[in-house]
Amino acid sequence: MKKTAIITGGNKGIGLGITEAFFEAGYHVVVGARQKIDLSRFADRVRFVSTNVCQESDHDKLVKEAISWTGRLDVYINNAGFSEWRPIENIDE
Repeated sequence: MKKTAIITGGNKGIGLGITEAFFEAGYHVVVGARQKIDLSRFADRVRFVSTNVCQESDHDKLVKEAISWTGRLDVYINNAGFSEWRPIENIDE
């Protein structure tokens, strides 16, 4: 059985590179991001789920989608992020 990975922010930049690497390694990949891109080149092994990583419930949604789709979850990479530019001591959850 193929392994399954979730990659937030897996639709562009470094995240897309991570998506490609896991795809090439034979994984099923769930990409969570705000903006959908054309993932058809990955055939049926990569799925997109609209995700706002600032919402804890969206992380739950990704996990449920992965397990519903493949019956398992092996890797979760939280590549996406959002923050305001300010001193680190002023950043909270």
